[in-house]
Amino acid sequence: MEQWQAELDEQEQYAEDVERFIRKCRQYTDLQELTPTILNDLVCKVFVDAPDKSKGKRKYSHQL
Repeated sequence: MEQWQAELDEQEQYAEDVERFIRKCRQYTDLQELTPTILNDLVCKVFVDAPDKSKGKRKYSHQL
């Protein structure tokens, strides 16, 4: 039961993050230029993993 609650909490947080990002995107519907201020407002974190040499390709992650 605790595991299900933890998963539910995680999904609810993800849904809230998506809704927050959509609200922010609506502020910039007529965007002419992407400034550092706007980029910082839209992007919370960027993660870059080290290349996985076994497959010769980099693994990408994303988070809102």
